[in-house]
Amino acid sequence: MGKSLFGTTKTHYMGTISEKTGKYMKTVQEKLWLLGIPVQVKHNEVAPRQYELVPHFENLKYAANHDFLTMEMLEREAKEENSICLLDEKPFKGMNGSGKHNNWSIDTKNGKRLLTYGKTPVENARFITMIVALISAIDRHSDLLRATVASNNNDNRLSGYEAPSSIISIYLGKELTNVFEQIINDKDNKIKLGESLLPLSNLNITDRNRTSPFAFLGNRFEFRMPGSSSSVTVCNTVLNTIMAESLCNIANQLENSNDFYKDLKRVIISLYKEHSRIIYNGNSYAEEWEKEAKQRGLKNIKRAPEAFKAFITDDSIKMFEEFNIYRKEEMFSRYNIKLEKYIKNVETEAKVMREMSMQDILPQVIKYINYVQDSISKVNGLSFLEEILERLVKLSNEIVNKNKELEKGLKELGKISSIEKKADYASTELKKQMEELRNVVDTLEGILPKEYWPMPTYFDILS
Repeated sequence: MGKSLFGTTKTHYMGTISEKTGKYMKTVQEKLWLLGIPVQVKHNEVAPRQYELVPHFENLKYAANHDFLTMEMLEREAKEENSICLLDEKPFKGMNGSGKHNNWSIDTKNGKRLLTYGKTPVENARFITMIVALISAIDRHSDLLRATVASNNNDNRLSGYEAPSSIISIYLGKELTNVFEQIINDKDNKIKLGESLLPLSNLNITDRNRTSPFAFLGNRFEFRMPGSSSSVTVCNTVLNTIMAESLCNIANQLENSNDFYKDLKRVIISLYKEHSRIIYNGNSYAEEWEKEAKQRGLKNIKRAPEAFKAFITDDSIKMFEEFNIYRKEEMFSRYNIKLEKYIKNVETEAKVMREMSMQDILPQVIKYINYVQDSISKVNGLSFLEEILERLVKLSNEIVNKNKELEKGLKELGKISSIEKKADYASTELKKQMEELRNVVDTLEGILPKEYWPMPTYFDILS
């Protein structure tokens, strides 16, 4: 973990992996192999000093453990190289954040992939059933899926700089969407599930649409919202559970069917019409999507404390208890722990910001103010220095005033007894005050010469 509370950047770029980083990543890769963790691809990412490591697609019970071990190995080996591996979702403001691409599919015990379209009409029908079950599941429980990736740090990442939107949607791609539209509009009943081959042959070459939070990739879906420091266990537990519930609902409707494929088609059409609002094949980064999503009735949950509430709704608790995943008491316990962690995280950052700005940054600003004043007194006609001096004095006063507001905010946070109200206050008022203080400090960073700035800049850290 690791996050900058102050600092700015104006550009980001792509480049080759440095020799030192390449050596580090090779060492990590080889040591993970020795642990039986299959990782292969490593490459540079968009932001400076940002890299990607790709583990193999494998059974979840192994992948979850390997995920923990990989994070531990990355941090440990970085220390051996006298470096630091930052797993924070948004360590640097104004740059791409870091996340995990959670590739998810379902196999039978015999290794049969259920999200492949197959070669026969029966396999086609099964595939379409699995897809519509997932569409139904995610539309019904989009808030719960959003809750699995909620945190203070991931809130800073989502909906910005090539990160997925905070609005849950599914990308099916043009080909698969067209297949569903053909089934929906089949007035003459020309498409007979279980007998007709569906036009699915181009699914494996579908565009990945990297803007989508949940994209179909030919034989699996890629959930792109999890943060880089998070465990993949929570989101996959929820995905598996909501999918199980959805398939059970379909099975119940077909239990006493006298014409299975005819009734299956009816169920598929009904579910698709009811839940197709969750499907979006466009650019999820675009501002227009947020407006359209609102018109569709999709939720846009931007704050973690608001997202966490999905864990303790009646529907969520009923589902988890029905499938023997969690008991009600466990859900409320998890909910409270997540709120406590969120509050502590924000509170700690606020306190560190106050300490850094008052004890480290402000004294250096005052030193530079004295230097500018001395220069003005010694050299006549430097009117621009008088403008700089006026601005420095103004910003110095703002640091003090913003610190007073933040101190008051922290005291107010301590007075709130309700954990839910406390988390809401931290995510709104306190974070607003923190951002205001940061804006003042970041402005000063752009004015003070390097020798006066008391800490490494982004350029120093990332070059």
